[in-house]
Amino acid sequence: MALYGYHPPSITSYLREKTKVQAVEDHIEHQQQVLQLLKDNLTLAQNRMKQQGDQYRSEISFDVGDWVFLRLQPYKQISLKQAKKDNRLSPKYYGPYKVFQ
Repeated sequence: MALYGYHPPSITSYLREKTKVQAVEDHIEHQQQVLQLLKDNLTLAQNRMKQQGDQYRSEISFDVGDWVFLRLQPYKQISLKQAKKDNRLSPKYYGPYKVFQ
């Protein structure tokens, strides 16, 4: 997945080539184990975040021309609603809007 148009750096895995120093071989093997553990933990955390995010979502699809109700949040959709002096205390606006292509 690219972030800001750049792909993440790839971490190359160690090819099993015998080195002359056993300590170097052990260190590289330990780094590979730590890297695999980090990848596994990252995958678990991403799956858990996705499950929690999807917990209260439902799959809805709209066709062109359908009327839908939108909930506008203050400070984000000021262009669609006349800004008041203090939006924090104003009620949330639910209004009908038509789906356009």
